[in-house]
Amino acid sequence: MYGAHPITPSSLMRLPKGEEFLTKVAAINKFVEHIHRVLHQAKEKLVIAQNRQKQHADAHRREVVFEVGDHVKPLEITFPNFLHDNVVPLLKYLDTKREKYIVRKEYGSYVELIRNRTKLKSAVAVKREWDSAMAMAKERAASLADECVEAKATLQEREDQLQAKEMECELLQLSLAKESGQCVELEETCSGLCVSNENAQKMIVDLLERLEKFKEAYEVVVRRLDQLITTTERREKIHAEPLAKAEARIVEEVQIFEELQGKIAKSKTAEEELRSTIAEIASKCDKEFQRAEEVSASLSEGIQKHEEELTNWAKKLANCELARSSAVECKGQIGTLTVTRAIREDVHEIGRVAKENGENREDLPSSAR
Repeated sequence: MYGAHPITPSSLMRLPKGEEFLTKVAAINKFVEHIHRVLHQAKEKLVIAQNRQKQHADAHRREVVFEVGDHVKPLEITFPNFLHDNVVPLLKYLDTKREKYIVRKEYGSYVELIRNRTKLKSAVAVKREWDSAMAMAKERAASLADECVEAKATLQEREDQLQAKEMECELLQLSLAKESGQCVELEETCSGLCVSNENAQKMIVDLLERLEKFKEAYEVVVRRLDQLITTTERREKIHAEPLAKAEARIVEEVQIFEELQGKIAKSKTAEEELRSTIAEIASKCDKEFQRAEEVSASLSEGIQKHEEELTNWAKKLANCELARSSAVECKGQIGTLTVTRAIREDVHEIGRVAKENGENREDLPSSAR
């Protein structure tokens, strides 16, 4: 309740429209009713507490007039002197009885002696009774003294309890004063809430009118939706046959798609087989190329040797031309030159074939490699 934002007409104007606003208004009404109930209960409790406090204060209230210089004395409780009221008269009575039965030393006659003996016996019995009565009186006095001590203690406790109750009464009076102030504040807040409730009721009436208008508009929209639904149903009935044809066509296309997927899978397997064969061919070509390179290397070494021999034979031919010693030797040297030229041509042909094999290897795709 305290710390909540007050409900004003401006805040009510900012409330949302429709069912949410109605729910919020119902919640506000419930809250106001709850506050009224709480205030009524608080007032009843205050009245009951005030009456109880008044009764308690009236029961213990006394008029005391103090003057300047007076001192408040503590409460003193006096008890009757049981020894002075009960025991002392008994002792006096017993003393008188004892004086009657005192035995004198002077005896007159035998009759007096017998009389004195009887008196002595009776005096002894009286003394015994007196001693027992004294013991009982002492016991009674001790028990009465204990009871007096206990009564004083209980009275002191009661006095302390009364002081504590007086303190509680003062605290209750202070709390009542605070609660009365709170009741005034609650009444003020309740009056403000009543005003806000009246404003809210006015706003509720306006909102109900708006809600009726919205209901009419909603009914118009519902009718329009019903018309649209009927038109859509008619259109669906009209387009049912082309939809069935389209569905059949879709089924056929799905079958064709599945067949194409099977063909694609077969083509993929064939492609993988081709790639494996191309890889085998490429490996074979690599091996042949390596062999050709080895042959070309060996042929290059042989060519170098033959070139050296040719240079030697050229020198020899030069010597032959200069000397022209014999035709037979010259013919033999010319035959050797023709042989070396044929060997050189073969070597060049092998090198050309090796180059062609290298170019073909470069033209192969990367998957075949």
